[in-house]
Formats: sequence, structure tokens, C-alpha cells
Amino acid sequence: MVELTAYVAFVNMATRNNTANGVRSQGFSDSCEIPPARRTTAGDAPAGASPA
Repeated sequence: MVELTAYVAFVNMATRNNTANGVRSQGFSDSCEIPPARRTTAGDAPAGASPA
């Protein structure tokens, strides 16, 4: 668990540094054929499902 937490902290720090230094996306997700997941709200929940 400690290793996972350390890795997540490192990736978060690296992402923040890249953003601060102006490093941009290389566009790999632009060619991805899988659409992004749609967020659901309480009104979109199927019948019988309890909202989280």
C-alpha cells in the first residue's frame, strides 16, 4: 500500500510539473476509438437502482 501511495504521489507531482512547464498532450487520445465514459447523475440511474 505504501508503494502504491508513493507511486500515485510521484505521478501527481510529475503531472503538475509538466503542466507548469507547458508540456502538452501528444494527441494519443484523439485517435482512440473508445468514447469517454459518460457521467451519470441521480436522474440518470436505471429503475430500481439506488443513487450512491
